[in-house]
Amino acid sequence: LPTVAAEDRIILTADQRILNRPLEIEAVRNSKAKLFVYSSKEMTGEAMSSGFLAAADKIKEIAMSRSNYLIVKVYKNGSIMEVNK
Repeated sequence: LPTVAAEDRIILTADQRILNRPLEIEAVRNSKAKLFVYSSKEMTGEAMSSGFLAAADKIKEIAMSRSNYLIVKVYKNGSIMEVNK
């Protein structure tokens, strides 16, 4: 996380368990990472891809507007929702 965050890149994952792991949330916070989590682990690769493409502009906008850490869920319809952890 720190290496990717230091390069000001986003992190995109399908692992929702990270949202329930305090040490991983702390790592996101400490590294000021911008973490985007797919909303369902049961999404197909095609659904993940289309959801990401539909949300790409919103992802870019919110990621660029923050200098601190960020945790956001990405839905297959392209909507996003910030998660407060």
